[in-house]
Amino acid sequence: EIREFFEVYKRLEPRKWVKFKSWGNAEEAKKLINYAINLYRKNI
Repeated sequence: EIREFFEVYKRLEPRKWVKFKSWGNAEEAKKLINYAINLYRKNI
């Protein structure tokens, strides 16, 4: 359902779309979140 939500809501905006390759696991999510936090800290 979550995947469907993101695919559908972008269709409502002109020239915007989303494409999913796959879903990751919890460990991949943690790594991505930490990566984003570190980028934020470098740029504030």
